[in-house]
Amino acid sequence: MRFVFLLAESFIGNDGLPQKCHILTLRADGTNYGFVRVRISLGITTLVPPCSSSHGAFLDRLTALLASLLGTLVSFAPPAAAATYRSFTPPRYQTNDNGAIEMIGNHNQTCQPGSSVGSGASQITCAALLASNALGHNATLPMVQLDADTSATTTINSSSADLNLPAGSTVLFAGLYWSGTAANNAVDRNKVQFLGPGDATYTQIVATQLDIDNPAAVGANQTFYQGFLDVTAAVTAKGNGTYWVGDVKSSANSNTYAAWSMVIVLQNSIYPVRSLSVFEGFGKVASSAGDQVLDIPIGPFLTPPNGTVNASVGFVAWEGDATLVGDKALFKNGTATAATPNSAFTTLSDAVNLPNDFFNSSISKNGVNVSARYPNDVNNLGVDIDQLAIPGLLPNGATDATVRLTSAGDTILPSIIAVTV
Repeated sequence: MRFVFLLAESFIGNDGLPQKCHILTLRADGTNYGFVRVRISLGITTLVPPCSSSHGAFLDRLTALLASLLGTLVSFAPPAAAATYRSFTPPRYQTNDNGAIEMIGNHNQTCQPGSSVGSGASQITCAALLASNALGHNATLPMVQLDADTSATTTINSSSADLNLPAGSTVLFAGLYWSGTAANNAVDRNKVQFLGPGDATYTQIVATQLDIDNPAAVGANQTFYQGFLDVTAAVTAKGNGTYWVGDVKSSANSNTYAAWSMVIVLQNSIYPVRSLSVFEGFGKVASSAGDQVLDIPIGPFLTPPNGTVNASVGFVAWEGDATLVGDKALFKNGTATAATPNSAFTTLSDAVNLPNDFFNSSISKNGVNVSARYPNDVNNLGVDIDQLAIPGLLPNGATDATVRLTSAGDTILPSIIAVTV
């Protein structure tokens, strides 16, 4: 068994040029380790001693730390309790670079226009439901297909979101994800229509990964599913602008949803060197016995030796409902074990994602609803795409962490944990 760890530090070298020091740590078997230092300058990689005398001690400390912790890093505890249809480890994509992670997406089902429930002061209309995360969810009113591109024939459902990467960005990875509620004998769950900036018509694309929560379900029995396709080449070519996704397969009635998300890892010199990781899987967290807790190990990485660690974490999850409380996202430095109490974790929240209703059908970044999409509803009726800053939650010298998802009332289908450290 072999493991490779890549760590980086940027600095200005003696020649006045930006450089990076990397340590490549290899475990060739259970006992033997090798350490290689690499210097990157002007695009040329060479094996060298420490890149400069002022950085040698720092690199030596990293080497010693890895040697002492390597056994721990390769023995992450498996996800606990809740159903995991596909593991979140190893990551779908991981790199160390000057960069960031962006997440966009939207919902492709909505409540029946003009519908309402209740009367008088307690009446909830479809318009009010979409404008608030405090009134209800996708079982409050009947659900219908949302076809926002106004085409009468091209798509059954559709919605858009805008991508706006900083100037000079290079797309390192772009993954397209879609999900819905469909009969297990439904065809074309693995296909959607995709239209990017500059495109005149949609292109049908086919998933290379299709996950189903209950593949043994018979015939018309409803299942949750998720599709994935690597669209790095397409996003690199099309660049910034409006992206549309249509024909996400899903039944439309009470308590159904259809939605999509795109996760982009980018390189840009305006950002510091960071660990950028996209952990992708498919699971279920619910109030039912045996489904209440899901632990997802995050790493390996190495936080800076001093100063506040300005990390961030992003989530894509399906079927989370506003007002069904009891669902939480928690974060912990280090690897969780069966004996780890909840008190060791920090409950995540911001102005949009509540401590006891974290997965509330919101699409947000740093506590603000993302409006650069169409439609730009507050309540997205079955999809969460949220990014949160978590400064100070990881200490200096940290090498791994655990995200814990819990529920005491709602059903959550986690898809993506994106971590920037």
